[in-house]
Amino acid sequence: MVLLLAGLACSPPAQAEGTLALTVAAAPLHVGPTPNSDVRATVPMHTVVTAVATTVGLFPGVQKTWAGFPMVLVHSDQGPGWVAGDLVAIEPSDNTAPPPGQTMPRRQLGNTHVWFAQHNGAEWSAATEAWDRPVHEGWLVLQRGPDITTLPWSHANGWGTSRTVDTLIYRDFTADGHDDVLLVAS
Repeated sequence: MVLLLAGLACSPPAQAEGTLALTVAAAPLHVGPTPNSDVRATVPMHTVVTAVATTVGLFPGVQKTWAGFPMVLVHSDQGPGWVAGDLVAIEPSDNTAPPPGQTMPRRQLGNTHVWFAQHNGAEWSAATEAWDRPVHEGWLVLQRGPDITTLPWSHANGWGTSRTVDTLIYRDFTADGHDDVLLVAS
């Protein structure tokens, strides 16, 4: 069992219209929906962007080259553009939640904005010659003004290995007048 206590305090984030997303690494902003298109800028790691659309097809990941991910159309301070799906994590909706279909609503704890972000893709199967084994990675995002902290939330690979946080407890453990969050993973 792993226990993690994260203290929460600071200013709430600005809300963007659309689906919240977070770059999990520096993400080249492409002008077209393929990784071969020109790059107009790079969005820094831990930048909150708005996800607008994803491609239907999958492309080999930038960091996870063994898996395929859709390209994601985002709006950022550098303007609109496409980023590789393994470089951005998107706040799930009821339709895109990781198995077993759990979503976590945004929550304000003190001055910290707490939300969940994920990216989903698939591993390549040589036997079927297709991207057919689901891959998932998710994070709990703690946003305190411009400061972003991510905590691993869930992980699943195409071979059936998975890990997820079992319990999320909101309580003022530190007696500072602000709720804290306790993640319990087994």
